[in-house]
Amino acid sequence: MATKKTAAKQVVVISKPVGSSWARVLQGTLVEYDRKSGHAVLTGARQALYYGKETGGEVGLAVNGPKSGSRIGPKLPGRCETPFVVLVLECTPEAAKAWEQVQ
Repeated sequence: MATKKTAAKQVVVISKPVGSSWARVLQGTLVEYDRKSGHAVLTGARQALYYGKETGGEVGLAVNGPKSGSRIGPKLPGRCETPFVVLVLECTPEAAKAWEQVQ
């Protein structure tokens, strides 16, 4: 498998295993991504455990960042290997800042 190195950018990644009824929503710095295999590597990843209605869904997480009522996990200090990626959304500068400010 040839993994593509990418220019580091802030993204929201949706990971959904085949046949699963749940999806994992992560935000972090994308450092590698292989579209064909659906494998991504993030650094500084955080998981959106729940995002409030104000957020506007997964796209809203990438455009605006998490809003009130959202629950965001802690920042992982290392690499996050993420399989089953079905969607990669580049964050706006405002969204990246909002993610950083979540306590």
